[in-house]
Amino acid sequence: MDKFDAMQTFVRLVEKGSFSAVAKERGIGQPAVSKQISALENELGTELIHRTSRSITLTEQVETFTSLPCTFSTTLKTRLHESAEAKLHRKASFA
Repeated sequence: MDKFDAMQTFVRLVEKGSFSAVAKERGIGQPAVSKQISALENELGTELIHRTSRSITLTEQVETFTSLPCTFSTTLKTRLHESAEAKLHRKASFA
């Protein structure tokens, strides 16, 4: 997964409020957008949005991120970096 691409997709999803609208904008299918978001959630270890058949809403964790005094994408980049470092640390501990 290209993490930066997935983060951009997520930011657009939040801005547009629709998987289909983001898919159309990016020239990909809606399932591809959904897979990118799911992969990003797996990487971060947390759910980012609540999905229903008609709408999406941000989770409490994302609401917390957006209230921090920095840009949303910067916060996500930081969280991804921390997640990667934690995984490396766990692997090193078992080696």
